[in-house]
Amino acid sequence: MALAKKLLLVVLLAASLYFVFAPKKNNPLSSPSTTNVPSNTKEDHRRAPPPPKKVKKGIQKKRYKDGQVYYIYVPPKLAKNPDLNTQVLAIIHGYTGQTNGKKGQSIALKNMKRFIDYANDYNTLLIAPHFSEKTFDNDYQRLNLDGTRADLRLLDLVQVLKGTFHHLDTNQLSLFGFSGGGQFVHRFCAFHPLRIHKAVVSGSGWYMWPDPTINYPLGTNLKKFTAVDYIDLHLLAKTNIQVLIGEHDTQQGAFRTEYKDININTMQGNSRFLRAQKWVNAMNRYALQNGIDSKITLTVIPDTEHQTSNELIDAAYDFLSTPYE
Repeated sequence: MALAKKLLLVVLLAASLYFVFAPKKNNPLSSPSTTNVPSNTKEDHRRAPPPPKKVKKGIQKKRYKDGQVYYIYVPPKLAKNPDLNTQVLAIIHGYTGQTNGKKGQSIALKNMKRFIDYANDYNTLLIAPHFSEKTFDNDYQRLNLDGTRADLRLLDLVQVLKGTFHHLDTNQLSLFGFSGGGQFVHRFCAFHPLRIHKAVVSGSGWYMWPDPTINYPLGTNLKKFTAVDYIDLHLLAKTNIQVLIGEHDTQQGAFRTEYKDININTMQGNSRFLRAQKWVNAMNRYALQNGIDSKITLTVIPDTEHQTSNELIDAAYDFLSTPYE
């Protein structure tokens, strides 16, 4: 009996030593190893990219580094997830006078508000810069080529937005301009045709004629400017541009005395209405003569004078939202 007890003690001691010193094997009931962590563990979650931060939605007033005021509108869906793919629609105001501080800013903001429905429907960022007389030498409509260039500033502002909205398409822009803003838009298209998705030129006072023998801004001859890109009329003709003009927009629009060596009434007509028609015809004629399919079209808004009427905005909305081949 004593011998049996001694043998039992020896067996128990041996078993204890085995469990202490024996090599460990994977046990499905044991704690998971660090090399086989389920995908829903905290360790795996720390390696995943953080969710995008929400940004403020709605209308916001901004300032560029030199103090230029510009407005943006962020649709709710994009504010909730700024990493969504999106595009930008730039709204360019008309001439607001030489002392155009707060008045000009309010007009830029007012024009942008007309496109909030479009922004919400198509998850599109809106930007409406104010081009002050002081910064842009009262010449933003003609892009101020020998000063602070208005076209390059718009591209800079879009790039600033890219810092927040990382999937913003900065290579394809849409633009809307009214009156002096229409002058800006069609000249912007001339210098940056490959950056244009769609552009609406409305109520312009006069136009850049497709004639290389006439000096810019009335024509396309750039000899008096340095470090300025060549205007490719072939590419301009192939740009998706809609010209909008009111049926009763019969005034001429302001025209600088420094360009009076050209009879603009003979060249373009004596009203905004006629000038819109003649410019589209001139561009389409240029395209035909050079074997190009022009994408520049004209739409006349019935019973409309020189104003951003609901009918004019609706026509712009339809053009901007319609897919093209």
